[in-house]
Amino acid sequence: LQRYIEHPRLRRGLRWWAMPWVMAPAILRCWRRHGFDLLRCHSPLYLGPACLLAQRLGVKAPLVVHVHHLDEDERARTRLEVAVARRASLVVTDSAWSKGRLVAHGVWPHRVRVVHCGVSPAYRPAAIRTWAGGVIVAVGPLIPRKRPLELIRMVAAIPPTAGPRLLVWLGDGPLGPAAMEEARRLGVSFAWLRTWSDEAKRALFSVATVFAHAATVEGFPLAPLEAMGCGVPVVAFKAGPMPEMIGCGGEEGILCHDADIFSRALALRLVYPREAELMGWFAAKRVEENFRISHMVAGLRAVYAEAAR
Repeated sequence: LQRYIEHPRLRRGLRWWAMPWVMAPAILRCWRRHGFDLLRCHSPLYLGPACLLAQRLGVKAPLVVHVHHLDEDERARTRLEVAVARRASLVVTDSAWSKGRLVAHGVWPHRVRVVHCGVSPAYRPAAIRTWAGGVIVAVGPLIPRKRPLELIRMVAAIPPTAGPRLLVWLGDGPLGPAAMEEARRLGVSFAWLRTWSDEAKRALFSVATVFAHAATVEGFPLAPLEAMGCGVPVVAFKAGPMPEMIGCGGEEGILCHDADIFSRALALRLVYPREAELMGWFAAKRVEENFRISHMVAGLRAVYAEAAR
């Protein structure tokens, strides 16, 4: 399918237009030759129309659609994903918050199943955590939804009495140069790592004081879960699925209502590193009990078995 992903002359993707006509006949051929019990669509945007067309062409298997979250700023995309979800036998989403958004757009609630994402057992507290001063870590693409510029401003608002701090961002994206310029303008020590390995990410978590998650619209982000699994407390906004992930008791992380409280929460973690370390222990315990890959696999198996009955 490579020639459909990027046109050699247009230099842009054609997969949305090509997928229904390429994949639907392929799904039908597989159905006729081998048969299968379940049709799983992991991308309602790109594969949803192909799966629906395959069913119209004669595939009788039930359709299970996975929806991470609805990007409601892109109305055309949201309408397409909702249209596919409405026609599925079951819909899998990764947070109760995402389920609420699907239901608000007209998807029947009794068809939606929540299966939280899980992280690898490799993300666990390091045997020896190294104190490296005030290291604030953020992970994700540098795009508007992740709000990197807002995070830099909140770090800049931390009082000088909290001591030195370094904001490390792992991830590439179009807002990278703007983030560098904003950090330079506000005097924030900012390290931008465009590429990394899982081993390097875990090594960074082992010296991190706190993980900062500034996004407010996410399905169930993996990066905060990975940090929690490594024993790093998370500061995030009380929005989207974050209360499901962190909990509202204040033991595993801090949920904030506005930017000012976010800055103060980061400052508290920098001033009191021992308390941050204790909070990280509770965060790792929460991940171990609720958000490992084994939990996610068990949930998906149950949903697929239900759909295939």
